[in-house]
Amino acid sequence: MSIPYGKPLSNQTFHILDDELEPCPEWVAGEIYIGGNGLAIGYWQDQEKTDAAFFVHPTSGLRLYKTGDLGRYLPDGDIEFLGRNDHQVKVNGYRVELGEIEHVLRQYKDSTSDIHIQEAIVTPFEHSNGGIQLIGYILYRDHNEESSERLLDYVRENLPHYMCPAQIVTLDTLPLTANGKVNRKALPSPDFTSQTTEFRLPTSDTELMLATSWKECLNLTTVPANQSFFELGGNSLVAVRLINQINTKLNTSLTAGQFQANDTVARLADFIDAQGNNSETLPTLLTPSNKATNNASTLFIIHPIGGHLLSYQRLADQLDSVTLYGLSFPEQYLSQQNVSVEQLASDYLAMIQEVQPQGPYQIGGWSFGGIVAFELANQMMIQGHEVTQCIMIDSYKPSLNDTAQLNEVSIRKYFYADCVGRFPDLNETTTPDFSDEESFSASVCAAFACMIESTVLDTTSITRLFHIYRSNLLAMLNYQPPVLKHLPVVLFTAEQNKHLEFMSYQHPDIATRPCHGWTDCCSPHVHDLHADHYTILQEPSVTLLANKISQLLTKPQGTVVSTNNISLGEFENE
Repeated sequence: MSIPYGKPLSNQTFHILDDELEPCPEWVAGEIYIGGNGLAIGYWQDQEKTDAAFFVHPTSGLRLYKTGDLGRYLPDGDIEFLGRNDHQVKVNGYRVELGEIEHVLRQYKDSTSDIHIQEAIVTPFEHSNGGIQLIGYILYRDHNEESSERLLDYVRENLPHYMCPAQIVTLDTLPLTANGKVNRKALPSPDFTSQTTEFRLPTSDTELMLATSWKECLNLTTVPANQSFFELGGNSLVAVRLINQINTKLNTSLTAGQFQANDTVARLADFIDAQGNNSETLPTLLTPSNKATNNASTLFIIHPIGGHLLSYQRLADQLDSVTLYGLSFPEQYLSQQNVSVEQLASDYLAMIQEVQPQGPYQIGGWSFGGIVAFELANQMMIQGHEVTQCIMIDSYKPSLNDTAQLNEVSIRKYFYADCVGRFPDLNETTTPDFSDEESFSASVCAAFACMIESTVLDTTSITRLFHIYRSNLLAMLNYQPPVLKHLPVVLFTAEQNKHLEFMSYQHPDIATRPCHGWTDCCSPHVHDLHADHYTILQEPSVTLLANKISQLLTKPQGTVVSTNNISLGEFENE
C-alpha cells in the first residue's frame, strides 16, 4: 500500500533531492526537504539542531529544511512516503536506507495465504564471521508457517540482493521507547544457527577443495555446500580473491561470470567437474531464473575495462522481458601482448554465434564494453548480419590525450583512479606506492583492508586485475572506430561526471563533449541520466536505465539455439 506524504501548505514547497542536493526524477527515492515563506526560523533555543536541519541550497539559493523523510515523486505529482532517512547503514560496501526496505516489506500482501504485515523494522547485525546481515523484524496481523519464507521471496524479487534481509524474525509486539517510538536497541538478537533451509556439508573431492578456499577467504570455520556465497557474507572484493585462489589450486580458468552463475560450493563443483579445462567458452546467462522467459528479447553485453561482469548484476535484475548474456575477458589473453579491440570483438562474435547463429543482433556494453560492442557491430555487419541496437552506457570514443603518459607508473595511477571511482572511500586511505608492481599491489591491498577493516584481497588478485585493466586500456587507446553512420546507436550518458581522473588519458575535447565524441563516426541517440560514470549502474539510476533499455529493445528475428541453463546468483556490484 502506498503511503501519501500529503501536500505542502500554501506558503511552503516540497523538494525531493539526492545526496548531491539535485532534484530526483519520478520514481527515484530521495530525501524530502521543505522550503517557502512559511518555513520556521529554526528550533527554539537549539542552535545545533537548527544548523543541522536548516540550510541554504548552494545552487537555487532557497532556504530549506531537511525533514529526514524519504520519498519519491509519482507520475501524478504526488509524493509517496518511503520511511525515515535516520537509519542509513553500510552493508558490504553499499549504503542502504533501511526505510526503503521496510517500505517494501509493509507493502506485501498475499490474500491466498492470509498473510498481512502490521509493522516491519529492518536493522543490521554483525555475524560471527564479521560480516553484516540485515534482519527483518515483522509484526504480522495474520500469518502461517510459510509466511516468512514467502515474504523473503517477495523481497528478493523486488529489491537488489544487498538490500534483502538474510532472515525474518517474527515478533508478538514491538519494543517501544518512553515516547512511543520503536526501540531498535531492544530488538531481540537473531539466531544465526537456526535456518529454514537444511544445509549439507561438502562431500565430493571438488566440493571439499572449494570449501577450503571459501572458509579461508570468508574467515569461516564451516561452509555448507548448498548455501549462497553472498548469504555467507561474501562480496565482490572477496569474490576476486576467491576466484583467483580457485584457479590456482584447481588449475582452472574460472571467470567471474561463471562464479556469478554458480554461487554455492555444490553448483560450482558440478560446473567445474562438467566443464573441464578445455571446454569452449560461451556467453554467461546473467538473467535471474525468476525473470527468465521464452518471449524475452536477447541482449549481449560486453565486459567493462576490468574484464568481469560483476557490474551488470543490478541491470540484469531490473531488465524486463530481456534475456541478458554477458561476455567476459578471456583468461588466455592475460599472457598475450598487444591484444586489440578487433581481436576481442572477433572472439566475442564467435561466442555469440554459438548461442544465436544469425541476426538480427542487439549488443551493448558499459564504458570500455561499449567500445568493443561498437567494433562487434562493425564485424557483424561485414558478415552480412543485421544489428538492430548497439547500446553504449557512458562509453567515450577512444582518443589519446597528447600530454598523457602511458608508462607503467601512469597506468597504475589510472587503474587506481578507476578503483577510487568504484570505491570512493579509498580517498580516505593512504595513497599507494606506484613505483613498481609489487609495491603497488601490496599498498592497494592495504588500502582496501583499511577501507573495510578486513583483508579481502591479496596481492595476486590485485596484480591480475591490473594486468587485465592494462591490456584493455592499451587495446582501447590503439583502436580507431570506423564510420558507421547507419548503425542504430543509443548512448546513455552520465550527466554528473565531475571526476574524470580515471580517464585523464582521454583527449579533453572528447571527455567534455555531450556525445562523448561518437558523432565523429555514428549518429547516436543520446539519453542523459542523473548519475556519474559508476553510479549509472547502481541504485537508483540503474532502475531508470533498465526501464529505458527494456522499452528500447525488440525481440530479434534470430533464434537462440543454445542457452546456458544456469541462472545468475546474487552478486555485489563493483
